[in-house]
Amino acid sequence: MPKALVLYSAGPGAIEQVAKEICAGAAQTGLDTALSSAGAAPALAEYDLVFAGSGVYGLGGFDKRVVELLAKADWQGKRACIFATHAGRGKTHVEAVAGELGKKGAKVAGTISIQLQGLGALIGRGKPTETDLVRAYAFGERQAYDLLGRRPAKEQEKRRIKGYRK
Repeated sequence: MPKALVLYSAGPGAIEQVAKEICAGAAQTGLDTALSSAGAAPALAEYDLVFAGSGVYGLGGFDKRVVELLAKADWQGKRACIFATHAGRGKTHVEAVAGELGKKGAKVAGTISIQLQGLGALIGRGKPTETDLVRAYAFGERQAYDLLGRRPAKEQEKRRIKGYRK
């Protein structure tokens, strides 16, 4: 059975909430899924799919611990998905990390960047909206199904989204 890891930059906050939703989405497919902060330094070699994420705030970039773990890993034949919460510049950083992993032989299966709203987002205190969390859950679910070679029924996905009407 394939295994997936959701790796995120250390510390509670928006990135942790998003990581938990991605993990929950992937796990509900039946995929063996683990959640870990970069501070725990998990061994990436035992996973077939790695979701790697970081908060990007102010003038900073991706968390250095996440980048270092990704740089050390052997990516041949493995899938990677990159995600970030940010105050406006996160998409650029997500694409840069995805590009680096692609050069190392990873199959970058997908990316998601969630822009947080409000002044608190500039200093890492923003909160994801319910829609952001639904997007994160669906991202994890979709990537896990792709790894497993299956597809969810579209009706199930639509029913989970509050307020969805056809």
